[in-house]
Amino acid sequence: MTVMNSELYSALIEAGASKEAASKAAESVAAYDAKFAEVRQDIAEVKGDLRLVKWMAGISLGGIVAVVGILINLSLQIGRLTEAVARITT
Repeated sequence: MTVMNSELYSALIEAGASKEAASKAAESVAAYDAKFAEVRQDIAEVKGDLRLVKWMAGISLGGIVAVVGILINLSLQIGRLTEAVARITT
């Protein structure tokens, strides 16, 4: 069963188009509407995936910053320990 845009069909008939031509044109427009609906759905899915990727990137960046902070803190502590050991041994 073919789907057609009844408003367009009626407008074409009133404009003087034949029923066959008006029917084909209305069916063609309805097919494009269906394709655009699929594209809109795909875009919505991509937006959802992008939102997830943004969250994952933010969490990863936060983890990296935390690890770098820990490494800096450890290197400072090792420097202090090295100085303390040097004072004790001399």
